[in-house]
Amino acid sequence: MISDDMYKFYYSDLEAVQLLDSYEYPSLEVAFLKTRCEFLIDQEVIKDVHFVQYKNAEGNVRVDAWGTKPFDESLVLIVNDFRDSDSIETQNLSTFRTYLNKAKRFFTSSLKEDFRLYELVYGTPSCGLADYIYSKRKDIDDITIIGLTNTRITSRDNTLVITENNTTDYTFHYDVWDIERLLRIDNSSKGRESVDIDFVNDYGLSYGVEALKASVDCTDVSSYLFVLRGDVLAKMYETWNERLLEQNPRTFLQFSGKVNKGILGTVLSKPDMFFSFNNGISAVAEAVDYDSCTRTIKSITNLQIVNGGQTTATIYNSIKTAKTRKVDLHLEKVFVMVKMAVLDNAEKAVEIVPKISEYSNTQNKVATASFSNHHPYHKEMEKYSRNIWTPSMIGVQESHWYYERVLGQYKNAINLCKTKSEKDHFKSINPSIQMLKPVDWAKIIMTFDGKPYTVCLGAQKCYAQFCKEYLKLDDDGTGIIDGSVNEQLFKDTCAKAILFRALEKRISNNIRFVSVPYVLAAINEKLKNDGMVFDYEMLWKNQWNNEPLFDLIAEMGNQVINRILESMPESYSLPSEWGKKPECWDKVKRVQLNLYPLRDYCIDISTYQNTIALSKKDQTVVLGINVQTEVIKKGDKYWIRLYKWCSDYMKLPQKQDSILLYATNFRKTIPSEAQSKVILEIEKKSKSTRICLKGDDISSEEARVFRNIKVYSSKKER
Repeated sequence: MISDDMYKFYYSDLEAVQLLDSYEYPSLEVAFLKTRCEFLIDQEVIKDVHFVQYKNAEGNVRVDAWGTKPFDESLVLIVNDFRDSDSIETQNLSTFRTYLNKAKRFFTSSLKEDFRLYELVYGTPSCGLADYIYSKRKDIDDITIIGLTNTRITSRDNTLVITENNTTDYTFHYDVWDIERLLRIDNSSKGRESVDIDFVNDYGLSYGVEALKASVDCTDVSSYLFVLRGDVLAKMYETWNERLLEQNPRTFLQFSGKVNKGILGTVLSKPDMFFSFNNGISAVAEAVDYDSCTRTIKSITNLQIVNGGQTTATIYNSIKTAKTRKVDLHLEKVFVMVKMAVLDNAEKAVEIVPKISEYSNTQNKVATASFSNHHPYHKEMEKYSRNIWTPSMIGVQESHWYYERVLGQYKNAINLCKTKSEKDHFKSINPSIQMLKPVDWAKIIMTFDGKPYTVCLGAQKCYAQFCKEYLKLDDDGTGIIDGSVNEQLFKDTCAKAILFRALEKRISNNIRFVSVPYVLAAINEKLKNDGMVFDYEMLWKNQWNNEPLFDLIAEMGNQVINRILESMPESYSLPSEWGKKPECWDKVKRVQLNLYPLRDYCIDISTYQNTIALSKKDQTVVLGINVQTEVIKKGDKYWIRLYKWCSDYMKLPQKQDSILLYATNFRKTIPSEAQSKVILEIEKKSKSTRICLKGDDISSEEARVFRNIKVYSSKKER
């Protein structure tokens, strides 16, 4: 039965597609296809997308778009089934499979020379895809076929994900995205599809997984210990891919280190020893169906692996490796220990998940803070985004640029609104086009930093490079910021985002995710060479009211796009692959552009640099005041006790000892900014030993971290 909520969602979705069609796209079908593909990229189902829209005369071969998966870059073929109907149509999955098989037929046909030479038109996107498939035929093992439809798909077991291997060389996965599936995601507080694991129905485990509950009922967090077979874990990853690892900082790492080779070697040669050699994985979930009588877990709601992503992905990749090396693989003999915490409180999850990831045993050194959304850099951007309003303009409502530091914040904020009018008001002052995630932020900064080839690597790899270059850490791996992280940085980056997103709307070619960063990077590079830079302050002031500039950039962009295509070596069949190479950027940045029309939208680069320097100086002063304030707030009694303990147990160098002494009598002296920094460093070192004082003037949080000095005094006496 179709619910009222589904009808409301269907009509709203159809109205949005019709609105887009009238402005940007040649037909409703194309508008539906492109918006759904963008949605899949946002959901990290696919990394990139190329539009093909091919179907043969008989109608039995079809592909509308294609792309690759975020992690293993395996091939994804997409077929589109849009219905412009007044009511929701329903299809059976077995019937819809015949539609999906049209894309499978395109793949198998592409392996035949006659099809490539005589059925396809040279130079068209479909011909490029067929050539790509043929050139990669020995490397391709898994092909995912995604079916996009605004109908409702029904199946006997309610699954929309199917895997089949009826050929000797290729495995096909079918992934259906219908109207009901999208409604579930829309209703989710995170705005993401819940990773629900049903061991009984989906993984063939009749009784579920034996588990030990390692917590008491009165605690806020329920903990479980259990063991998963390697083949089950591999199938889980095959189904969910990166969505299973969304909260894992290791998602951003390359899987090429010595540890991973060791994991792979154990899986292939000593599967029965895997449990003994491997640390296992740590996970979190929102709910669990646990049978206390049989001590088994039947199903898990929204499972996330927060530590052990390398183990999971390597076990999955062992299937391909074994096939390549032509060796036997026995994943059923591989056993992986799982430690899982069930967190039903979203606010607690935001606080606890990063700690689980950070404190879990690690196999490769990871600067967790640099990959965490809890790094001070992200927190500062979030703070600015909530407090800074866009400038007032006649007929335009002031709004925020919403920085979604934590996954699902934006969607959850909308859901917290009690009435429709409240929701509409929130959306009006926080429009979705002005919502930026950390991966979006990284993409924009790396583009204007002259690294479009990094942006073309995909969201995760681009973000990893951004973290490496921009997120600073102190000696013990704690995230830190300096004066360069300020309000000016926030506004300037939002101004760059305006250019980025405006250009995305104006470039309609099949390689937009390559074209946009390259066009903006090339123009920015040419401006710098001429001693100019975009006037970001003017861009910020005018916001989206910069249409003439947007049109100029789009017009110039054609020259840049042509340069990408002309410079592509014959060994590359696709511009998207060429765009990932620094060599591509070396060629493209030499393109000749007439910058004269842009002069009214630019300022002298020295003027801009002076503004940046002044903003950094002002913010440095603010940070210094904050450090002093933190020291003074704790009170000199706190520092007296810390000084006494340090004198007995830490033996500080004379200079540090003298500086800490400044904090023991605020009536006499107030530590300077520089001294306050040293004092807080001393405090941090003492906290790391988990030893200190406890008193009335120490906060409850500090009291939990520190222990009473009398305990240690008595030990010392003994």
